[in-house]
Amino acid sequence: MDKKELDPAAGMSLALALFALHLKQHTQVDKMTDVGRNLLMMMLVTGCLSVVAVLVDTEERLKQQHQVLSTVVEHVHGELYESQNKRRVNDNDNCDSNRKHRRTLHDHERAWQCIEQDCLGPEPTFTDKQFEEVFRLAKSKVERLMQVCCRHKPKTFNPGPDATGKPGIRPEVKVLSVFKCVAFGCSGVAFRDYHQMARNATSECLKDFFYSITVDEELAQTELT
Repeated sequence: MDKKELDPAAGMSLALALFALHLKQHTQVDKMTDVGRNLLMMMLVTGCLSVVAVLVDTEERLKQQHQVLSTVVEHVHGELYESQNKRRVNDNDNCDSNRKHRRTLHDHERAWQCIEQDCLGPEPTFTDKQFEEVFRLAKSKVERLMQVCCRHKPKTFNPGPDATGKPGIRPEVKVLSVFKCVAFGCSGVAFRDYHQMARNATSECLKDFFYSITVDEELAQTELT
């Protein structure tokens, strides 16, 4: 008989009913006939085996269901969560990569053209008086301080072309950037769009400018007011 066709509840009920019937007919179990005892034992064993068979079958089905469920969960987790995590990691890597490798390309030539056209060219847009109003010093004194800076810190203010042969930042641009920072009491970032200089370059120019005017002996013996 197939395990699936066995009904443990019916088998146990039948065995208990037969056992109760024999108890009614015989006061003591040892007085039951051999056929009755064998039949009772057979029904009891059959009922127990049916229960065991169903339990085993149920456990096997539960194992199979658990395996299927585990496979589905693993598949869903792999498809949804892992793919999302990979996409998030890739997005973060791309952002970090762009953030690390992105470099602002300053147009040094444009900065010099603007300064030359505005105040240092042969026909500047702004007069000498307007220049002095902006930088708090006369143009001639600014030019003298520019020479002092180039003399004491040539690598900073007049480095020449770079390794690729392109001209670097002109000393006029660097010195005027310093004077604007000093005159207005602000960071060089405020004039980045005009002077086309990075924050580090402006900070280095400020430091070397004050060093140059401090150590220059000729400047110490004259008044620059």
